[in-house]
Amino acid sequence: MSFKEFDIMEAILDQLREEYSEGELPQVLLSLTLHTSELELAEEFAEQQGLIACEDELSEKFDERILPGILAAYGPDDQCAIDQAFKDWTDNLCTDGLLHSSQYQEYTYVGTHAEHRRREND
Repeated sequence: MSFKEFDIMEAILDQLREEYSEGELPQVLLSLTLHTSELELAEEFAEQQGLIACEDELSEKFDERILPGILAAYGPDDQCAIDQAFKDWTDNLCTDGLLHSSQYQEYTYVGTHAEHRRREND
C-alpha cells in the first residue's frame, strides 16, 4: 500500500476506533493532534506498510540504488549531480506514493557521500 492509495489520517482514526471506546476517543485525538506532527504520522504509517520510514533509510536506499550510477557517470566530486539525482529520485518516490509529502519536504541526503561533503567543508 502506498501514500497515494491510503489517507494517513483515516488509517490512524480507524486504528484508534478499534483501540478506544467512543468516550475515550476525543481525548486521544486531542492528545494525538497536540503531540504528533504530520511527519511523525507519515513515518509511523510508512513503517507499518514497509515503506521508507526515516531520513537515514532514504539515504541508504539512495546510496545502494542510485549513487553508484551517479558516481560512475559524474565522479565523486560532482556534488551538484549527486544532489540533483537525490532530488529527482525523491520527487519520483513522492509522485509514486512511496514517500509522503512531509517526508519529501523535510528529508535531506545524509548518506555516505554527505559525510564526505561535510569533511571537505570543515
